[in-house]
Amino acid sequence: LAVLEEFKGTGMRAEIVNWASSQAVSNGCLYIRLDCHANNTPLCKYYENQGFKLVDSKELPNVNTAYYQKSVQ
Repeated sequence: LAVLEEFKGTGMRAEIVNWASSQAVSNGCLYIRLDCHANNTPLCKYYENQGFKLVDSKELPNVNTAYYQKSVQ
């Protein structure tokens, strides 16, 4: 999930998450999942504020990854 810099602060990310949630429901999914750089604290906080829960993280040689999921049911 990425938005152009010019769309930051416009609510575009939330719209995309809402769209993905509705698509997941339509397809019988229980969750939507995403990953991001674990060191990007503002982004991690944003996802947590959108209802995502941290379910795992992995420290790899070049990047620390945080794995999130959100119930859509």
